[in-house]
Amino acid sequence: RKPPSVSFAQAATLPVTFLTADYALNDIGRIKAGDRVLIHAVTGGVGMAATQIALAAGAEVIGTASAGKRDLARALGVHHVFDSRSLSFVADVQRVTNGAGVDIILNSLAGDFIPASLGLMAEGGRFIEIGKSDDWDANKVAEAFPGVAYTRLYLGEVTAVDPVAMRDRLARILADCESGTLHALPHRLYLIEQAEDAFRFMGQGQHTGKIVITQHRTVRLRPDATYAITGGLGGLG
Repeated sequence: RKPPSVSFAQAATLPVTFLTADYALNDIGRIKAGDRVLIHAVTGGVGMAATQIALAAGAEVIGTASAGKRDLARALGVHHVFDSRSLSFVADVQRVTNGAGVDIILNSLAGDFIPASLGLMAEGGRFIEIGKSDDWDANKVAEAFPGVAYTRLYLGEVTAVDPVAMRDRLARILADCESGTLHALPHRLYLIEQAEDAFRFMGQGQHTGKIVITQHRTVRLRPDATYAITGGLGGLG
């Protein structure tokens, strides 16, 4: 159930982002106070949700973002913000960690960014992949980077295995939003007639937070009214 203090548009920013970040950091990453966490694309929806969860756990958060988004990342509480468009973040992370590396990486970048990031992991580090464009797997990582635990996360698969547990997780996240422990994400609103523009904007990678598509108004059902449903015995009816 949507918390009363959260609008429908704000509520649309919560499920996929916070469920992914929560499962990744808490269940897979076993995050704890003092951990160093590297979150790539930290101003994206999952990145912002993960930042909130990591900060609440008492972790040190390192993020990557493009030049125009780094001030936003710092405003979100990210401790160190580096470039997401080049491999210069490697030297930067080594510098701020004094060569010790990071304990958890939440990755959505592709190509050379993957082995570059894996090389930053501390002994026993947990690398969580939420992108879907590369052929790295646990065996390949174990061979190239011994001691690093690699997990590829598909939220849909996890939900299909135990939907009740995922529902309970979402209920907890919504309760945390109602209490103020977590916060709905910034979003950009498009009317449904602008859906094509919304997808084009998202494809350009210019957005921060979430993109939300909405109808013109919300239909509110009245308890004192009568409603006729045509085709009432069909599936939609």
